[in-house]
Amino acid sequence: MHEQCEKSCNLCGRHLSQNASTASAALAPVEETEGKCGSLHGKCLHRKCCATPELTCYEKDEWHAQCLPTGDCKPGFRHEDPVETPWSCVVLSPPAPSPAPGPAPAPPPPVCADKDQHCAYWARAGECDKNAAHMHEQCAKSCNLCWPAPAPPPPVCADNGQHCAEWARAGECDTNAAYMHEHCAKSCNLCGHDFLGHATNSSLRGGR
Repeated sequence: MHEQCEKSCNLCGRHLSQNASTASAALAPVEETEGKCGSLHGKCLHRKCCATPELTCYEKDEWHAQCLPTGDCKPGFRHEDPVETPWSCVVLSPPAPSPAPGPAPAPPPPVCADKDQHCAYWARAGECDKNAAHMHEQCAKSCNLCWPAPAPPPPVCADNGQHCAEWARAGECDTNAAYMHEHCAKSCNLCGHDFLGHATNSSLRGGR
């Protein structure tokens, strides 16, 4: 009777369950080991995890789940399966953790520049040392505070105009100090002298 009258003897469900279990056993040759996650094509129905982040535990049916490459499971039938039962492709493994954020980008270096048109002149006059608070804030470039700072050239005390000696004799070193101190330092006898206060005040006034 069991062989000839399966349906009338209510054996269909029992055989289907047995066949499905047999098919599930044949689908994955790698057995699920207690305490370990499944490898590629390994079973993962009970542990619900896979050995590497590239694998995902996909459910085939209530009897079988398998570790496959993430995104490689398509719901439906696979004709290469020993018994053609459809894959549900329900994801059983927990989602992979998000990667840790990378280090924040380094802030851009501050702009190192002079903020006043007279900075170069003041720096040559020794202001970077004698009036450091103001000069370091306003004249960082001329005071060689930019890093890495090039070695400053040796100071040169000379006349930059052919009429400097004549103008100096005419008293221009005092009456037009801003221009003369910058362009006719030698004729104004400023080489090696401390002319900080006088030169600075003249520069701020812009000369005559």
